[in-house]
Amino acid sequence: MRDRLLVIAFAIATGMVSLAAVGHGLAGVQLGPDVSGRWIRQTGDVPAGRGRNAGWGPSIEIEQIGNELTVRSPGQLPARYKADGSEVAETLSKGPCYQQSRVTKAVATARSFTITTWLVTRTSCFHGELRVLPDDPEAAANLANRPAGVTKVLETVTTLARVGDELTVDTTTDTKSKGSSTSTYRRR
Repeated sequence: MRDRLLVIAFAIATGMVSLAAVGHGLAGVQLGPDVSGRWIRQTGDVPAGRGRNAGWGPSIEIEQIGNELTVRSPGQLPARYKADGSEVAETLSKGPCYQQSRVTKAVATARSFTITTWLVTRTSCFHGELRVLPDDPEAAANLANRPAGVTKVLETVTTLARVGDELTVDTTTDTKSKGSSTSTYRRR
C-alpha cells in the first residue's frame, strides 16, 4: 500500500512540475502574427489622423518577443505593448489630488493586434485637502466643472494586420475628433 501511495505521489508531483513548466513557457509563446522587422510606409500613404498612434511615421521598427511588442519610430520614444490583454498604465502628469495616466491594452488574434488606449484622470483627494487643479488651463477648465473622481476617455484604437510583406496600421482616434487613418507599410 505504501508503494502505491509513493507512486501516486510521484505521478502527481511530476504532473505538477510539467504543468508549471508549461505555464512558464506561455510567456515566451508568440501571440498574433509576426509583425517584427523594419517597415517603410508606402509612398503617398500619409495618414491625416491625430492621436498617439496615428501616423507612426515614414518608417517603423517592430520588435516582437513572445507576447510583447516594441514599436520604434523616428523622433518618438519606443512604445511597448503586452499582447496578452493586460492593461498597462503610464503616468503622464501628477499633482496633489490629481493624476493623469495613459492606459494601454493590446490583444492579439491569429491575424492582428488591437491596441486600445485611454486617458484616465483621477481628481479625488482622500486626505480631506481641497482639490488642486493642474497647470494646463484646458485641463483645469474641464476639471473645475466635474465632480471629483475618475474619468476614463477613449484615446485611440489601433489595429496592426500583416499580409505577406505588407503591414496595415489602422488607427481610429477618440470619439470627439472622429479621426481615423490607415497606413500601409512594406518590409524593408
